[in-house]
Amino acid sequence: MKSFLKIFFPVVGAGLLAFILSVSIRANGGLAATFTASGFAFGFNLFKLAGLTAFTLVGFQVLTGPFMQFWTWLYGPAFYRIHGFMGVFALAFSILHPVILYWALIASGIGIIEFSKSYGAAYYLGPAALLLMIVTVSTAASAVFLHKPLFQKHWRWIHYANYIIFLLVRRRIARSGPFGGSFLSG
Repeated sequence: MKSFLKIFFPVVGAGLLAFILSVSIRANGGLAATFTASGFAFGFNLFKLAGLTAFTLVGFQVLTGPFMQFWTWLYGPAFYRIHGFMGVFALAFSILHPVILYWALIASGIGIIEFSKSYGAAYYLGPAALLLMIVTVSTAASAVFLHKPLFQKHWRWIHYANYIIFLLVRRRIARSGPFGGSFLSG
């Protein structure tokens, strides 16, 4: 059973990520429309895919974090490293998300203020979530790599911000993403 679960969970995780990205690609008009678009449309499509990847990885963090005892039983102590790399990749895609947007806006001559007006207050949820994510990943990295006693003592409390990040981004997707009318729109 343990061998089955070791394979089952990564396959389910990869399948879930593929499903979420496929919904976005389908909403763009399919693979051809997503990746052959030019100018702002291409950048905007990549922007959405990077954001959804980051959101999914944060979701995996939220789902695995409280159950570390189970995951270490299943995968051994190395799961802490897997969990850490998931966090680093979530942060990387979270940073890539606005970088791609700014690149697309600059390339198309659209100003950030003009772009942000169409999203209203939901626009500001993303930067708030990114700031919280930088804090959570930084404290975890400081606790693990720098062996700072203060961070080691308190990083778990700071990691509760992952739940806030997840909810902020969920709300933002509900307001602006391809999932309107689904479970994310509540």
